[in-house]
Amino acid sequence: MEAHAVLPSLADELEAELIDRARTRMRSALAGRDGILALGFASVFLTAAICAAVMLPPVRAFSPLVALVALVVLALVSSVEFEVGNGFVHAAELVLVPMLFVLPPRVVPLVVAAAFLVRHLPSLVRGKLQPSHLPVALFNASYALGPAVVIALAGDAPAGWSRLPLYAAALAAQFAGDFVVGGAWSRFAWRVPWREHAQSMRISLFIDGSLAPVGLTVAIATGDSAWGLLAALP
Repeated sequence: MEAHAVLPSLADELEAELIDRARTRMRSALAGRDGILALGFASVFLTAAICAAVMLPPVRAFSPLVALVALVVLALVSSVEFEVGNGFVHAAELVLVPMLFVLPPRVVPLVVAAAFLVRHLPSLVRGKLQPSHLPVALFNASYALGPAVVIALAGDAPAGWSRLPLYAAALAAQFAGDFVVGGAWSRFAWRVPWREHAQSMRISLFIDGSLAPVGLTVAIATGDSAWGLLAALP
C-alpha cells in the first residue's frame, strides 16, 4: 500500500510545482530570448493562419456578424480556465466545434486568435498579465489550425453523426498541433522537458476530448445558425 501511495504523491508534487511556476511567469514580463521566441512563435502562427485563410477552400460565405458573435462567445467561454501543469486548459472546445460549421473553417484560427486577445484584456488592465505575453495568447490559437484544415478540405456539409470519422480526424489534428506547439514552447522557453509536458497534457486532452462531443451536439442541433453558438454559454 505504501508503494502504491508514492507515485500519486510525486505526481501531485510535480503538478503543484508546475502550476506555481506558471503563475509566477504570467506576472513577469517576457524579455530577451523568451520575448523574441514568443514573437517568433506568434509570427509563424499568423503566417500559417493567413495562408490557411487564403489558400483553403472557402466552403461557405463569410459573415462579419457571425464572426463577431463567435469572437465574443469564445472570449467569454475561454475565460473558464483550469490550471494544468505548466499551462492551462479552458472550455473553448465547446465553441470551437460549432464555429467550424457556421464560419468558413479557413478563417476560424484567426477568429480564435482575436478572441484570445480580447479575453486577456481584463487581465492586462488589472496588471495580472504582462503585455509581452500577448504573442503567447496569439499562438495559443494554433490548436485550431489542424481541425480547420481537415474540415475545410472535407467540403461543405452540415454537421451530422454520420461523419464521426471525419470529426475524429479533426480532433486528432487538433491534439497533434496542440502538443507540438505547446511542447516546443514549454521546452525552449520554460525549459520544461517534453516528458513533463506530455504528462501535464494528459488532463487537457481528456477535457478537450470530453467537451468536443458536447460542442458537436450543439453544432448538429443548431445547424448553421450563428446564434446557436450561444447554446455553449450555459
